[in-house]
Amino acid sequence: PRNADEQVVIDKSIEFYCLALDDEQSSQINELLASKKSVGSKEIDDLKAGNVKLELIPRGVGKIEVLALSLYHEIKVGENVNMEVRVKNAGTRRLDNIRIYTDLPLNWRSEIKPDLIASLDQGKEEIVAIDFIPSEDASVGDFEPKIRTECIADNRRVESEDKIVRIHISARANVLGITLLVIFLVGLLVGIVVFGIKLTRR
Repeated sequence: PRNADEQVVIDKSIEFYCLALDDEQSSQINELLASKKSVGSKEIDDLKAGNVKLELIPRGVGKIEVLALSLYHEIKVGENVNMEVRVKNAGTRRLDNIRIYTDLPLNWRSEIKPDLIASLDQGKEEIVAIDFIPSEDASVGDFEPKIRTECIADNRRVESEDKIVRIHISARANVLGITLLVIFLVGLLVGIVVFGIKLTRR
């Protein structure tokens, strides 16, 4: 099966036999299987057939996913990016010691809550809040910090894919300059109207 269930349990061994049967022995084993779900070692020994006992231990596969509603953000100079990501166990066994961290442009900072998840069972997920804080001298332009994860499953490191966040920083509007420009234009318009009225009276 794709996922563990009552019959296939992670880290619990599954024993079975491989048999070399002639026609008569094959008929006998079919009769046994028709009357019961499984055949034990005693019935197999009674067949006097060549056999080997095998054992499988399901280990499962560790897989982690990082999901976000959007990986593109637009901010003004002096603002921060606040976002949430979902860290999900998309594998078939428990993930342990999940660490979330970032790879940042020069002099940027980040705040991650939580930055460490002790464990995450199969199919479960957890919300992680990430704040990207640009440097004080960050210029207008595009920046690409990365979100990275590390974790282990069955004492093995799990490979993960980096998420690239694209942040566009634009210049903050000059409110004073715009206000002065509007006042100048209004004054110019009033002056034109007054001048026009004086001309019509002459």
